[in-house]
Amino acid sequence: MQLNKPIVLFDIDYTLFNTDRFKKSGLKDYSLYPGNLEALEDLAELADLGIFSQEVPPVSQIRKLEETGIRRYFPNQRIHLYADKLAETRRVLEKYRDRRKIVLVDDKLSVLDQVKKTNPRVVTVWINKGPYAKQQPEIEGSKPDAEVGDLASLTPFIKNLCVEFLVT
Repeated sequence: MQLNKPIVLFDIDYTLFNTDRFKKSGLKDYSLYPGNLEALEDLAELADLGIFSQEVPPVSQIRKLEETGIRRYFPNQRIHLYADKLAETRRVLEKYRDRRKIVLVDDKLSVLDQVKKTNPRVVTVWINKGPYAKQQPEIEGSKPDAEVGDLASLTPFIKNLCVEFLVT
């Protein structure tokens, strides 16, 4: 772990994990969105990867990571799962205060807005995918730092952040 590398924290459902397919299969089909595995491989070379997600019974989020084969990208110390993740935002972000950049990738604008209010330094990325992306209204006075449709589109954005590290 290098403190000058960005830390990229991901939500799980509708961000990494194909939650619609999982629900339609009766909670049996554990799968990622197409291209996510390759994107995580690329991103893991650029940044330290972590999870900041809500624990949603009846299936644990850790099991989703394990069943999809992506658990290896997320060491225990960078997995943050809570029943109410917004209540834990400040505490989780504090763990990464020494990082030059903290990036949060989520499908909910309300989460990104709250994180930005908690720590304006956090780079927020809205993954415009899943039912929440289609239903949620814009939040007045709040806009994520970036919007992507999939994780493959996130890689160039993170590469640019790494270039900024070299320049500053």
